[in-house]
Amino acid sequence: MALIEERYGKERAQTDGRFKKEREAWATAIYGLALSKWYGGRQYWIEIETVDDTPDNRLHYLDATADGNMLETIPVEVVDWEQHSMTPSRSLRKSVRVLIRATIDSWLMHAIPGNCSTSTG
Repeated sequence: MALIEERYGKERAQTDGRFKKEREAWATAIYGLALSKWYGGRQYWIEIETVDDTPDNRLHYLDATADGNMLETIPVEVVDWEQHSMTPSRSLRKSVRVLIRATIDSWLMHAIPGNCSTSTG
């Protein structure tokens, strides 16, 4: 984001629709950094969604268990707040509905045998 702000100005970088994916990726990366600090250095990496509408991005991390390492995924939906668009509760309800749909789709995809495996070790 710093490069975009430097080149186009802070106001345009924060509001121009063509930089929406970059803003969402930046917000998700900051969230991943916060989780890393909160959970004692667990490393997260970001997957930027380029095909589907939701979630905006995904954070991944390896969870070491007795059975081996498991790849865990956190879907992240980023909401740009615009004061004139809708109330905070309406915006949140809309985003939660979209995120729930995406989460259920993801669970179903993983629940179908042979569809995909999250085990890495």
